[in-house]
Amino acid sequence: MTDNGTRPTAADVSAAFDEAGPVLYLVSPGHREEVLASERALLGSVIQSPEHAAEAITVLTAAHFDLPAHQLVFEAVIRLADAGDPVEPASVMAELAAAGTLSKIGAKGMGSGAAYLHDLMQYAGDVEYHARKITADWQRRNAALVLKSCQQITEAGDWDPDVHLDQIRKRVEDATAFTGPGALRLNSETVAEVLDGLEQGLDPGLSTGYPDLDDAIGGLRPCELIVFGGRPGNGKSLIGLCIADHVGTDLGLPVLFASLEMTEEQLTQRRIAAEARVPLVNIVRHQVTEDDWNRIARSHGKLSETQLRVDDTPKVSFGHIRGRLRAMARMGSPARLLVIDYLGFMAPPTAESRQQAVAELARQAHDTAREFAIPVVLLAQLNRLVEARSDKVPLLSDLRESGEIEQSADIVILLHREDAYERESPRAGEIDLIIRKNRQGPQATVTLAFQGHYGRIVSMSRDDRDPSNWSPSAAIGAQA
Repeated sequence: MTDNGTRPTAADVSAAFDEAGPVLYLVSPGHREEVLASERALLGSVIQSPEHAAEAITVLTAAHFDLPAHQLVFEAVIRLADAGDPVEPASVMAELAAAGTLSKIGAKGMGSGAAYLHDLMQYAGDVEYHARKITADWQRRNAALVLKSCQQITEAGDWDPDVHLDQIRKRVEDATAFTGPGALRLNSETVAEVLDGLEQGLDPGLSTGYPDLDDAIGGLRPCELIVFGGRPGNGKSLIGLCIADHVGTDLGLPVLFASLEMTEEQLTQRRIAAEARVPLVNIVRHQVTEDDWNRIARSHGKLSETQLRVDDTPKVSFGHIRGRLRAMARMGSPARLLVIDYLGFMAPPTAESRQQAVAELARQAHDTAREFAIPVVLLAQLNRLVEARSDKVPLLSDLRESGEIEQSADIVILLHREDAYERESPRAGEIDLIIRKNRQGPQATVTLAFQGHYGRIVSMSRDDRDPSNWSPSAAIGAQA
């Protein structure tokens, strides 16, 4: 600003340039002339055209430029655009002068200050083409810096593979993947996309394998955290596995099942029992009959054609799980669903109390769903208070450290089996999925058939369910 507090005019700028001191920022030794030429070409276009300025700002920041003088020019352009002022040579010079940086721009052999800006205009080129080259060189420089910081992480004395390997992966991926801030778009564009999806009948949600549940919650939707809570033996691991198996096998989509409670072999035994309709106890005890073998043989093809991946590493952190998700993406099979069995067995983050640790785990589960744009199914255990009541139907307050879990979750479904408490119940063999929280839909109760002896839960309305393979008495006491 001038002494009287007004924006300087072009004449003021010229006067300031006449008194300019030495140029403080010159070309870095050994810098590639090709990249500098792209920076000059882009800035030469940007400072002459509001349209070109708007185009460049959507994909670049000042940090993308290697030459500090070019960073100063682009920062001036951004300030003008943000203020709604026209971006043109005179206004850019005035903005630089107001910031006290006009005398600091220049390059060896090209002058400084206003003269340098004038020379930039002679190099004007295609914004999109040169923005790509500038971004590529920024990624190269940034990757080099990130690799140095990663080395510092590995040399730290408190090395934790789960935490620090995830930090390293994220730093490298952020350094190489970022291409600009992106422009905030008008919400009218999103409205058009949503209406188009409605018109075409497109549904972003994945089927759970249970039509009644899909109707109630709208399927498994990207970026959502769905919590299933239940007492031990009430079916929470089984419902998680059945949903994961449906998405990974029936839908053929990549699924990561983080099993902190059971081994992959135990889960596989349940998959075989469920698909072949062979008693789980026969498989676990290696007492398979000839009829069982025939059933398994007929199911072998489907069992083998699955995109389900199981990580049975015990006591893992979310850093470990995110590392697995990134590895799947790098291998060309990004996960479409994450199932975690279960919250209580996860490695707790450092916190002053167990409640704070659980709160942080719940937040990380939701953040993971948002970061990878996938639904996350998180299994959690209910406390014993439900068993002390005459009415055993679970409530949200029965979730251990329920406040933060409930707050982070988009959907909370609590499992209830009457025959778990009353063996002679007329509802033996049934399991209720009680939807206690549904951010984008109603609360409801969905009843399914619990076939623990086959290691599966199926819809009550399934047309292909053979009644001879299921009976309430067979399901009583079968735990998952």
